[in-house]
Amino acid sequence: MKLISLSANQFVLRRSRLMSFIRRYGDGRLTPQGVAALAELSPAALTVPGPLSGAGSRGSAPPGTAVIVALQEGRWIGIAAAIDGGQRACVVVVHPQARSEGVGRMLMSALVEQCGSLICQVAADNNASAAMCRHAGMQPIASFSKENGQEIIRFASPLIAAGSTAATVHTAAGEVRAWRKQSLHSAY
Repeated sequence: MKLISLSANQFVLRRSRLMSFIRRYGDGRLTPQGVAALAELSPAALTVPGPLSGAGSRGSAPPGTAVIVALQEGRWIGIAAAIDGGQRACVVVVHPQARSEGVGRMLMSALVEQCGSLICQVAADNNASAAMCRHAGMQPIASFSKENGQEIIRFASPLIAAGSTAATVHTAAGEVRAWRKQSLHSAY
């Protein structure tokens, strides 16, 4: 398997295919806001492209935004994207035939490497995505309920999680919850 970080030009040429892949294989689990943010992404925001093999591949673009494609024998088997370090969007989609093979974990790890730090939100009932985040080294830092009652877990890459002993989350209903890192480790 090969992971490729798309350049601005590659993204423009493949945006339609990328969005089609996300809609087809996202299983309805992605937020409309995240999908829309990716569809509207300015190519200029992307980091420097190429095979991912180590740190330092960001070039002159600001860190925090990347689109990465997983290829196997020339076929797309997964896509990962983050915008503004996951604050606007963090999306990982794996082809159904490639699931449970570590593709999502590798894509998420590559996003952390490419962006420098990463935040993502996962529905509490989405065990596969939560496991993917944990296996990529991300840690749960907060939990909140959306207006519709759906519980969401917020994960952060080690750089973010290590720099904070507590996280404050503003829910859609205006409720504020603060979580200490220590209490989350025992819960998850």
